[in-house]
Amino acid sequence: MSPKFEVAIWMLEGQLDEFIREAQTELEASQTTGDAEAIARAEAKESLMFRARSGNGGMKGLHDLWEYFKENKDAF
Repeated sequence: MSPKFEVAIWMLEGQLDEFIREAQTELEASQTTGDAEAIARAEAKESLMFRARSGNGGMKGLHDLWEYFKENKDAF
């Protein structure tokens, strides 16, 4: 894997980590207000961000993506 691709992965992971923190902050704030609808939205957002960050979810298959780029490097 190229260093540039690894850096891109680290940047993506970092951004997803930030999205998780934001979702957790939103969840805490909505729990404070007791607004059931806001709590449900915040829980859904937090769950989505965790799935996106997961090695078995959104981050799964990045090595396959790298192989695709290598095999098709002339197309880029």
